Parts: sequence; structure tokens; C-alpha cells
Amino acid sequence: MIFKKIPVHMFEKFHNIFSGSTKNTFKICRKCGGACEHKKVGTLLPGEKEYMAGKMGISVSEFEARYLDILEMDDGTQIYVLKLGELCPFLNTETDRCECAEFKPLLCKIYPLAFTVKAQKIKFMIDNWCQLSKKKECRNYFETAIPLFSALPVPPEWFGYVAGYDSLCFDYD
Repeated sequence: MIFKKIPVHMFEKFHNIFSGSTKNTFKICRKCGGACEHKKVGTLLPGEKEYMAGKMGISVSEFEARYLDILEMDDGTQIYVLKLGELCPFLNTETDRCECAEFKPLLCKIYPLAFTVKAQKIKFMIDNWCQLSKKKECRNYFETAIPLFSALPVPPEWFGYVAGYDSLCFDYD
């Protein structure tokens, strides 16, 4: 399955409205050591690789080669993810800062907002594993991303593939 790409201007608009952090979030993230940046899958929305490559001023093919892996589903559908491995390829290990914060993948930007899919219905919720979920101010802030994210023309089938990762086995190393 090939998904229709979300227009680049919609990614730009999302990033302009939702920063993905507050004055308190970085302090909380530093305390836990940014555990979500380690051994995780940063999934890109349809059209997001074009947006990110453009923001970096490089070609899409160069962006794919340097920063992306492809997860191929049983039916041949391909989902782009940040390079699998020990750390996010955009995490600066000297400063513990994200080097693509202004244009990072939206699923990374909205975390600890997560989703489930049941009977083709997408439900957003806060991931209680994340330390940010413990602070009401942070929970409330990330919940403001729900209507923004829901307004994007993301195909429901795409959510189903991403939610299905748990049933797959990956060797992150």
C-alpha cells in the first residue's frame, strides 16, 4: 500500500503551532536521561521525509540514506522510520539535545501522546510510562496536540500498521 503524502505546508503549520516542549519538559526529560530516545522507533508520517529533507537542505534520497530505515509489512507496505539502533540519529550525545527539534518527526514531537487502534478507530492518550505524564501541566500541554494531530490527513490504515509494530520482532542492534 502506498499512502498519500501529507502536504509539506501542513507539517510546517503543525510545527509553528505546537513546539513539543514547555519550560518544564526539558528539565523532566533530563532527569530520566531521555529514555524515549534510546532503543525506540521514530516513525515518519507519509510525506514527512520530504519535509525533513527540505528543512535540512538535502535531497530526499540523501535523507533516506543517512537517517532512515524502512519497515516492510507482511503485505509489502513500507513505513519509514528513523535509523534503528541504540540512539535516535538526531540525538546529540554530548548535549542530550535533539538536532532536529524544529522539524522533528511529529510522532516524536507529540510524545508522550500515543495512540491505539481498535476497529478502525484511533484513540489518543498519554503514555503513562513517560515521566512527563506525571505532571498535570505537561499532560494538559500534550493533550492540546490531539486536535492538531487529528486534523492531519493521515490515512487510518497507516495508524493500523504503526500500532501493529508490537506484534513484530525487531533486532534494534
